[in-house]
Amino acid sequence: MSFKPLKTYIVTRHSATKIWIQQQLQVGRIVAHLDIDVIQPGDHVIGILPINLAAAICQRGAIYFHLCLDVPPVWRGKELQLEEFIQWHPRIQQFHITSGRVLDEKETLQHVESI
Repeated sequence: MSFKPLKTYIVTRHSATKIWIQQQLQVGRIVAHLDIDVIQPGDHVIGILPINLAAAICQRGAIYFHLCLDVPPVWRGKELQLEEFIQWHPRIQQFHITSGRVLDEKETLQHVESI
């Protein structure tokens, strides 16, 4: 018996990403921005999200899948066409992220000064 997630959210604003993911998965709700409050245990979330948001997804009992691309620095920040997107070897990889403690201001300044 296979496990079916409650919901699958695909978080992206980029058209090439939407097309490629729909070709790969053919499931999921595409959203430009994720409301963390709607995430339930067992949900799947796919995207290129900030690490603190990915950690919050995992903390809620959902599963985070990162859309990995091997984009060279000169191409970063550009809107890619589907053909360009595909040339950078897109793949969906599961990550489980936990957050640690938040450094207070004094610890942060000491750390910066020691570098």
